[in-house]
Amino acid sequence: MGGFPFETRDVLTLMGYHVPSGKDNIYIPCPYCMGKKKTLNFNLSKNVYRCNKNDEHKGNILTFYRDQMGLSDNKEAYKQIMERLQMGDKLSAVKAVISSDEDNEVKMASVDKRN
Repeated sequence: MGGFPFETRDVLTLMGYHVPSGKDNIYIPCPYCMGKKKTLNFNLSKNVYRCNKNDEHKGNILTFYRDQMGLSDNKEAYKQIMERLQMGDKLSAVKAVISSDEDNEVKMASVDKRN
């Protein structure tokens, strides 16, 4: 999902986050909420994130990178990721879908699954 030629775990590692191997979900402190608790969930197989504290903080790895790096648009974020991951040669060959925040909305799990 996401249509990107890079993995969420690669971008998070590039950004300095520790991503344990073999995990499908990871939690980090939410940089949007500025809290100390690990409320931001990344679903690595779906390439999306969502804050369990504030449902407005959600999207895909591209929007997360854009926001955290202070960039103005997804195209610049995509270009930087490709360059930093040394995938620049694929930049022109791959037409990734640069979707908006709303396109990759993460559905909240049922109460049973959250407990």
